[in-house]
Amino acid sequence: MIGERFPGRRLTRTERIKMAHEITGTDRLVLAGRPAWHGLGTVVESAPTVADALALAGLGWEVEQWPLSAVGEIDGEMTRRTVDTHVLNVRSDTHEALGVVGRGYTPVQNAELADLANALAKGDDVVRVESAGSLKGGQRVWFLLRGSSFSVREGDAVDTFYMIANGHDGTMAITGMPTSVRVVCANTMRMAMLGGRHYGFRFRHTTGVTDRVVEARKALGLYHAATDAFADAAKYLSAREMDREALQRFFVGVYAEMEGPIPANPKTKKEARDSEKALDAIRHMGRNFDADRRKTGAPANAWTAFNATTEWLQHQRKVRGRGAAGKRANAAYADMFGSTAKKKDIALKAALAL
Repeated sequence: MIGERFPGRRLTRTERIKMAHEITGTDRLVLAGRPAWHGLGTVVESAPTVADALALAGLGWEVEQWPLSAVGEIDGEMTRRTVDTHVLNVRSDTHEALGVVGRGYTPVQNAELADLANALAKGDDVVRVESAGSLKGGQRVWFLLRGSSFSVREGDAVDTFYMIANGHDGTMAITGMPTSVRVVCANTMRMAMLGGRHYGFRFRHTTGVTDRVVEARKALGLYHAATDAFADAAKYLSAREMDREALQRFFVGVYAEMEGPIPANPKTKKEARDSEKALDAIRHMGRNFDADRRKTGAPANAWTAFNATTEWLQHQRKVRGRGAAGKRANAAYADMFGSTAKKKDIALKAALAL
């Protein structure tokens, strides 16, 4: 209900200091009714409103713009010069640097992003949030809004959502895109590009960007079309049965397309490492495929093969990072905005091309 309090706990000062060297040291996340995402976040029982999510995810801070200067040596003396062309985006609560941007860059505050999320409601509907938070110390902020669901077959449900995200480091526009979660394995998949059609929106950080609610609503209207397109693709793949030989060719081919060529006859240590890395990944995909069939009772098909691949990408592929918290944060970032999301797109296209 509107205004309902949701259980959540702020990190203590000691905890923040302890985590200060990790990417997630000043990030917070809130999730509704699901296990912690990549081991991150505070789970609440019910889906909060956008306003509650803003508070629970610790997004009440603003972006400040600080002037820049440069220091250099002239004739043996240190000289400071003002930089007129750029400013530094800074978090108001922690004073962390978020990114250097041009003077024409207009920050879209987290509260303004929340207003945009609320503006996407139909009539008197209340927008409910599945998850919200920040990554990389606040460089990326998002709200994942609840949508509808569909079933590929009995016992294999897919929940769909609409994500609104923003970047404060100067490298990401305000972005809206439909996305999904396959319940049986918690695999996420963005649905912004299907069949060569774009179902989302992108706004640059220019003056008046938050007034473009009409355009955002038009893009949200395409969310239903994206859901239908993804449901059609999933059901099509589910009907395409595969034997073990075809499955092996798919795993080898999609791995090579995502990660690069697999050395057939390794001659160097690097080639040997690359070959073993590929074999390990393909073995994981095969185990995922068999486990998925046991859980769903489905025949061997392209939908299960696709999800075996994305499960490896999201949950088993090795990710670099400082310590366990850093690895979890990097995995979460890649899954939403980076390489993992792009490679899932590659895997879907490869499955549809079978």
